[in-house]
Amino acid sequence: MPFVAGSSSSAALTERGLKWFFRIAPHDGMETVFFFEYLRYLNQKYNANIKKVAVVYIDNEYGVHAARMVKQKVKDFPEFSLVADVKYPVNATNVDIEVQRIKSARPDAIFHASYIGDMTMFVKKYKEFNVVPKVVLSYCGGYQDPQFVVNLGKDADYFSGTNATTSALFAKMPILFKINDMYKAKSGVDIDGPTLEDFASALVIAEAINIAGTTAPEKVLEVLKNHIFDAPYFVSEKIKFGPDGQNVYSASVMTQIFNGIYEAVWPEQYQTHEPVPQFPDWNKR
Repeated sequence: MPFVAGSSSSAALTERGLKWFFRIAPHDGMETVFFFEYLRYLNQKYNANIKKVAVVYIDNEYGVHAARMVKQKVKDFPEFSLVADVKYPVNATNVDIEVQRIKSARPDAIFHASYIGDMTMFVKKYKEFNVVPKVVLSYCGGYQDPQFVVNLGKDADYFSGTNATTSALFAKMPILFKINDMYKAKSGVDIDGPTLEDFASALVIAEAINIAGTTAPEKVLEVLKNHIFDAPYFVSEKIKFGPDGQNVYSASVMTQIFNGIYEAVWPEQYQTHEPVPQFPDWNKR
C-alpha cells in the first residue's frame, strides 16, 4: 500500500530502500545543506563573518539524526567549523548546563533540533544567560509551531528556520492564499508549514489515484514513482519523488521572525523581509 508522508523529516526514512514509502518534506540532510548555504549567503551578502557553528538537539531519533547530518555536511562547507555538540535528554526540565556549554563555545550560529517545549525553555535560558549568537536556525519542530511566538512574544524575534509556508507569503501566492482562507475558516489560525506538507500528501495521493484510474496499489505506485505533481501552494511549485521516495524539490524557504511574523528571508526571490544576521542585545528588543 503506498504511503505518502507529509512532514516527517528524518533522512533515515528514505535511506532504507522502502518500495512503498514517499515523503514530501525535505529531510534533515537537505535542510542542513540549506542551513549552511544560507549562512554562506549571509557572509557573502551581509559580511556576517559567521564561522563557528553549534548544534543543539534532543536525545531521540529526530535530534540525533539531525546532529549526525550537521557533522557530516559541515565537511562540505570548509569555511565553517563545528565548535559545540550539545545533546539534552528527552525529559529535560532544566537546560542551564547545556546553555552554559553553548555560551562558553561562543558559536556564531546555533542549529536547533528541538520541540516546542524544549525550544521555549532554551530561548528563556538564552535570555537569562545573555547568549547572543548571530543566527539561530531550527529544523522542523518547535520553531515552526505557531505556539513559539505565543509562548515567547518579543523574545521569539530574530530566530530563524525553514518553513514550507508563512503568512507573509500569502499575498504573493494566490492559490496558497485561497487554501489558507479555507483552513483558517475551520481552524481559526493560519496554516503552517507541516500542516501544508500533510495537506499536500493528501492531494498527491488523490491525484495519483485519478491518474492511475484505479486504487490498485501497483498502479498507484507507478504514478507516484514517475509523475511530476503540480504544487502551486509551495515555492517549489512541484513535487517529484526520486528513486528513494524523497521529493527532490525542497518546499522550504528560510524564515526569520520579526514582530511575531515569520517573514521569508531567503532565497531572495521569495523574500518578504531582509534577514538580520546579528541578534540584538536582549535588553534592546
